[in-house]
Amino acid sequence: MQHKHIAIAVLAVVVAVPLLSIQVGTIEHSGFDRVSSTAGLAVAVGYASALVLLTASRFGPWASSVLAPLGRLALTNYLTATLMVVLLTTAPAFSGPGGYRALLPLAAAILVVQVVASRWWLRRFRYGPVEWLWRSIVWWSPARMR
Repeated sequence: MQHKHIAIAVLAVVVAVPLLSIQVGTIEHSGFDRVSSTAGLAVAVGYASALVLLTASRFGPWASSVLAPLGRLALTNYLTATLMVVLLTTAPAFSGPGGYRALLPLAAAILVVQVVASRWWLRRFRYGPVEWLWRSIVWWSPARMR
């Protein structure tokens, strides 16, 4: 089974790399053409396969302990990362093809901040702020936060 995930991860990289290179050259169409959507799908498959391989390896328990808080605050983290990227990418440093390349370090920095912030938050509270709001709305009463 592990060989299958390795093959899928390698195939995803082989497909994604040239498509991402094309996408960077046509940044004005990013997200709105076949190249962008296919590149996005290939990258997502590559990430998923890499995570499956990582969690199945001897580093799996460590990776799971690092990533678990992110999962517990998934909606909060998704919304805050989206907000940060939208706000930060309006800066001139992120315009044009060169700016597109700067997004990878930005994404890595956001991920590190979210890992640290999620761990800090979960030491104090039971749910993330958006998860708490969602549960409170669904249950029609405020969820216990502690």
